[in-house]
Amino acid sequence: MILSLEHAGLKCAYLRKELADLPTGHEIMIRRHYPGVHITEWPGHPEMKGKRITCTKPEAVRFMELDGRRRKLSEELAEAEGYMQYRSPHRVAKEGLWMDRRFFDACVRYGDSNPRPKPEYAPMLGDTKFRSKSELSIAQLLTELGFEFVYETEFEIMDGVNEYPDFTVWVPEIGRSFILEHFGRLDKKDYKSDAGWKINHYIEFGLIPGRDIIFSYETDKVPLDIELVKTQINALIMANSGPAK
Repeated sequence: MILSLEHAGLKCAYLRKELADLPTGHEIMIRRHYPGVHITEWPGHPEMKGKRITCTKPEAVRFMELDGRRRKLSEELAEAEGYMQYRSPHRVAKEGLWMDRRFFDACVRYGDSNPRPKPEYAPMLGDTKFRSKSELSIAQLLTELGFEFVYETEFEIMDGVNEYPDFTVWVPEIGRSFILEHFGRLDKKDYKSDAGWKINHYIEFGLIPGRDIIFSYETDKVPLDIELVKTQINALIMANSGPAK
Protein backbone atom coordinates (compact mmCIF):
# COMPACT_ATOMS: atom_id res chain seq x y z
CA MET A 1 0.00 0.00 0.00
CA ILE A 2 1.22 3.50 -0.87
CA LEU A 3 0.11 6.37 1.32
CA SER A 4 0.66 9.36 -0.94
CA LEU A 5 2.51 10.69 -3.98
CA GLU A 6 5.37 11.75 -1.71
CA HIS A 7 5.50 8.31 -0.10
CA ALA A 8 5.60 6.74 -3.58
CA GLY A 9 8.64 8.90 -4.41
CA LEU A 10 10.42 7.79 -1.27
CA LYS A 11 9.53 4.18 -1.95
CA CYS A 12 10.86 4.39 -5.53
CA ALA A 13 14.19 5.77 -4.32
CA TYR A 14 14.47 3.10 -1.64
CA LEU A 15 13.57 0.23 -3.99
CA ARG A 16 16.00 1.40 -6.70
CA LYS A 17 18.78 1.47 -4.11
CA GLU A 18 17.84 -2.01 -2.87
CA LEU A 19 17.92 -3.34 -6.43
CA ALA A 20 21.28 -1.67 -7.10
CA ASP A 21 22.71 -3.15 -3.89
CA LEU A 22 21.73 -6.74 -4.67
CA PRO A 23 24.83 -8.97 -4.64
CA THR A 24 26.31 -10.54 -7.75
CA GLY A 25 24.06 -13.24 -9.13
CA HIS A 26 20.73 -11.45 -9.08
CA GLU A 27 21.13 -10.48 -12.74
CA ILE A 28 21.20 -14.13 -13.81
CA MET A 29 18.11 -14.96 -15.85
CA ILE A 30 16.93 -18.36 -14.72
CA ARG A 31 14.00 -20.64 -15.35
CA ARG A 32 13.09 -22.69 -12.37
CA HIS A 33 12.58 -26.38 -12.95
CA TYR A 34 12.32 -29.39 -10.72
CA PRO A 35 14.68 -30.09 -9.11
CA GLY A 36 16.77 -26.91 -9.65
CA VAL A 37 17.32 -24.02 -12.06
CA HIS A 38 18.01 -23.66 -15.77
CA ILE A 39 20.26 -20.70 -16.64
CA THR A 40 18.84 -18.86 -19.65
CA GLU A 41 21.26 -15.91 -19.48
CA TRP A 42 24.22 -14.89 -17.30
CA PRO A 43 25.85 -11.59 -18.33
CA GLY A 44 29.62 -12.10 -18.67
CA HIS A 45 29.38 -15.90 -18.55
CA PRO A 46 28.20 -17.14 -21.96
CA GLU A 47 29.59 -20.59 -21.18
CA MET A 48 26.89 -21.02 -18.50
CA LYS A 49 23.96 -20.41 -20.86
CA GLY A 50 21.71 -23.45 -20.99
CA LYS A 51 23.29 -25.08 -17.95
CA ARG A 52 21.13 -26.82 -15.36
CA ILE A 53 21.96 -26.76 -11.65
CA THR A 54 20.17 -29.09 -9.26
CA CYS A 55 18.58 -27.70 -6.13
CA THR A 56 21.03 -29.63 -3.95
CA LYS A 57 23.77 -27.24 -5.07
CA PRO A 58 24.30 -24.07 -2.97
CA GLU A 59 24.49 -22.05 -6.21
CA ALA A 60 20.93 -23.04 -7.15
CA VAL A 61 19.59 -22.02 -3.73
CA ARG A 62 21.41 -18.69 -3.96
CA PHE A 63 20.20 -18.00 -7.49
CA MET A 64 16.59 -18.76 -6.56
CA GLU A 65 16.77 -16.55 -3.46
CA LEU A 66 18.30 -13.66 -5.41
CA ASP A 67 15.85 -14.13 -8.27
CA GLY A 68 12.94 -14.05 -5.81
CA ARG A 69 14.27 -10.93 -4.11
CA ARG A 70 14.84 -9.15 -7.44
CA ARG A 71 11.34 -10.06 -8.64
CA LYS A 72 9.72 -8.82 -5.42
CA LEU A 73 11.62 -5.51 -5.46
CA SER A 74 10.89 -5.03 -9.15
CA GLU A 75 7.16 -5.64 -8.64
CA GLU A 76 7.03 -3.16 -5.75
CA LEU A 77 8.98 -0.60 -7.80
CA ALA A 78 6.59 -1.01 -10.74
CA GLU A 79 3.66 -0.43 -8.36
CA ALA A 80 5.24 2.71 -6.89
CA GLU A 81 6.20 4.08 -10.32
CA GLY A 82 2.68 3.34 -11.55
CA TYR A 83 1.30 5.37 -8.65
CA MET A 84 3.44 8.30 -9.71
CA GLN A 85 1.66 9.00 -12.97
CA TYR A 86 3.01 12.53 -13.10
CA ARG A 87 6.24 14.15 -11.98
CA SER A 88 6.48 15.31 -8.36
CA PRO A 89 9.20 16.98 -6.25
CA HIS A 90 11.52 14.24 -5.04
CA ARG A 91 12.17 13.87 -1.34
CA VAL A 92 14.92 12.00 0.50
CA ALA A 93 15.07 10.50 3.95
CA LYS A 94 16.62 12.61 6.67
CA GLU A 95 19.19 11.09 9.00
CA GLY A 96 17.47 8.47 11.13
CA LEU A 97 18.77 9.79 14.47
CA TRP A 98 18.81 7.10 17.15
CA MET A 99 15.67 5.19 16.15
CA ASP A 100 17.65 3.23 13.60
CA ARG A 101 17.65 -0.45 12.62
CA ARG A 102 19.74 -1.37 15.65
CA PHE A 103 17.09 0.18 17.90
CA PHE A 104 14.30 -1.69 16.09
CA ASP A 105 16.12 -5.03 16.23
CA ALA A 106 16.61 -4.54 19.98
CA CYS A 107 12.84 -4.02 20.26
CA VAL A 108 12.25 -7.26 18.35
CA ARG A 109 14.24 -9.18 20.97
CA TYR A 110 11.89 -7.98 23.70
CA GLY A 111 8.67 -8.16 21.70
CA ASP A 112 5.37 -9.02 23.41
CA SER A 113 6.90 -8.55 26.86
CA ASN A 114 3.99 -6.85 28.62
CA PRO A 115 3.28 -8.96 31.74
CA ARG A 116 -0.34 -7.80 31.91
CA PRO A 117 -2.54 -10.72 30.79
CA LYS A 118 -4.42 -10.42 27.52
CA PRO A 119 -8.19 -11.01 27.19
CA GLU A 120 -9.23 -14.64 27.03
CA TYR A 121 -10.52 -14.24 23.47
CA ALA A 122 -7.83 -11.89 22.21
CA PRO A 123 -7.98 -11.19 18.43
CA MET A 124 -4.98 -12.53 16.52
CA LEU A 125 -2.92 -11.76 13.44
CA GLY A 126 -0.50 -14.56 12.70
CA ASP A 127 0.92 -15.71 16.04
CA THR A 128 0.39 -12.36 17.79
CA LYS A 129 -2.51 -11.78 20.16
CA PHE A 130 -3.81 -8.22 20.50
CA ARG A 131 -5.72 -6.64 23.35
CA SER A 132 -8.50 -5.21 21.19
CA LYS A 133 -10.06 -5.28 17.74
CA SER A 134 -8.80 -1.73 17.21
CA GLU A 135 -5.19 -2.79 17.79
CA LEU A 136 -5.78 -5.66 15.37
CA SER A 137 -7.03 -3.12 12.79
CA ILE A 138 -3.85 -1.07 13.26
CA ALA A 139 -1.72 -4.22 12.89
CA GLN A 140 -3.55 -5.07 9.67
CA LEU A 141 -2.94 -1.55 8.35
CA LEU A 142 0.79 -1.76 9.11
CA THR A 143 0.91 -5.16 7.40
CA GLU A 144 -0.85 -3.75 4.31
CA LEU A 145 1.71 -0.94 4.24
CA GLY A 146 4.49 -3.54 4.24
CA PHE A 147 6.05 -2.28 7.48
CA GLU A 148 7.67 -4.56 10.03
CA PHE A 149 6.37 -3.96 13.54
CA VAL A 150 6.83 -5.26 17.07
CA TYR A 151 3.94 -5.50 19.49
CA GLU A 152 4.38 -4.40 23.13
CA THR A 153 8.17 -4.47 23.30
CA GLU A 154 9.76 -3.68 26.64
CA PHE A 155 10.94 -0.07 26.57
CA GLU A 156 12.95 1.28 29.54
CA ILE A 157 11.80 4.86 29.38
CA MET A 158 13.63 5.95 32.54
CA ASP A 159 15.49 4.24 35.37
CA GLY A 160 13.20 1.65 36.88
CA VAL A 161 10.23 2.57 34.66
CA ASN A 162 9.24 0.41 31.68
CA GLU A 163 6.62 1.15 29.08
CA TYR A 164 5.26 -1.32 26.54
CA PRO A 165 4.37 0.67 23.41
CA ASP A 166 1.64 -0.95 21.37
CA PHE A 167 3.57 -0.83 18.10
CA THR A 168 7.20 -0.14 17.27
CA VAL A 169 7.33 0.19 13.49
CA TRP A 170 10.22 0.04 11.00
CA VAL A 171 9.90 2.16 7.83
CA PRO A 172 12.64 1.19 5.34
CA GLU A 173 11.96 4.16 3.05
CA ILE A 174 13.18 6.60 5.70
CA GLY A 175 15.61 4.25 7.46
CA ARG A 176 14.14 4.72 10.92
CA SER A 177 11.41 3.51 13.19
CA PHE A 178 8.55 5.13 15.07
CA ILE A 179 6.19 4.23 17.92
CA LEU A 180 2.42 4.06 17.64
CA GLU A 181 0.51 4.08 20.92
CA HIS A 182 -3.22 3.45 20.92
CA PHE A 183 -5.48 4.62 23.75
CA GLY A 184 -8.72 2.71 23.57
CA ARG A 185 -10.75 3.69 26.63
CA LEU A 186 -10.33 7.42 27.06
CA ASP A 187 -13.81 7.77 28.49
CA LYS A 188 -12.69 5.80 31.59
CA LYS A 189 -11.29 8.03 34.35
CA ASP A 190 -8.47 5.76 35.55
CA TYR A 191 -7.46 4.83 32.01
CA LYS A 192 -7.39 8.52 31.03
CA SER A 193 -5.07 9.30 33.94
CA ASP A 194 -2.71 6.43 33.04
CA ALA A 195 -2.69 7.56 29.41
CA GLY A 196 -1.65 11.06 30.48
CA TRP A 197 1.26 9.68 32.49
CA LYS A 198 2.36 7.49 29.59
CA ILE A 199 2.29 10.38 27.10
CA ASN A 200 4.33 12.50 29.53
CA HIS A 201 6.87 9.68 29.90
CA TYR A 202 7.38 9.48 26.15
CA ILE A 203 7.80 13.24 25.79
CA GLU A 204 10.14 13.50 28.80
CA PHE A 205 12.19 10.69 27.24
CA GLY A 206 12.66 12.88 24.18
CA LEU A 207 10.17 11.44 21.70
CA ILE A 208 8.57 14.12 19.53
CA PRO A 209 4.91 13.56 18.60
CA GLY A 210 4.50 13.46 14.84
CA ARG A 211 8.18 12.66 14.26
CA ASP A 212 8.98 9.79 16.62
CA ILE A 213 5.60 8.76 17.98
CA ILE A 214 1.93 8.73 16.95
CA PHE A 215 -1.04 8.55 19.32
CA SER A 216 -4.42 7.15 18.30
CA TYR A 217 -7.57 7.24 20.41
CA GLU A 218 -11.10 5.95 20.83
CA THR A 219 -13.95 5.92 23.33
CA ASP A 220 -17.19 3.98 23.57
CA LYS A 221 -18.90 6.69 21.48
CA VAL A 222 -15.99 7.58 19.18
CA PRO A 223 -14.52 4.51 17.45
CA LEU A 224 -11.02 4.28 16.05
CA ASP A 225 -10.63 6.19 12.77
CA ILE A 226 -8.19 3.99 10.83
CA GLU A 227 -8.06 6.52 7.98
CA LEU A 228 -6.85 9.14 10.46
CA VAL A 229 -4.13 6.72 11.62
CA LYS A 230 -3.11 6.27 7.99
CA THR A 231 -2.93 10.06 7.57
CA GLN A 232 -0.80 10.39 10.71
CA ILE A 233 1.63 7.75 9.46
CA ASN A 234 1.97 9.52 6.12
CA ALA A 235 2.58 12.85 7.87
CA LEU A 236 5.26 11.25 10.05
CA ILE A 237 7.02 9.79 7.01
CA MET A 238 7.01 13.20 5.34
CA ALA A 239 8.28 14.83 8.55
CA ASN A 240 11.25 12.49 8.43
CA SER A 241 12.09 13.28 4.82
CA GLY A 242 13.15 16.42 3.07
CA PRO A 243 13.69 17.90 -0.41
CA ALA A 244 16.37 16.16 -2.47
CA LYS A 245 19.65 18.04 -2.55
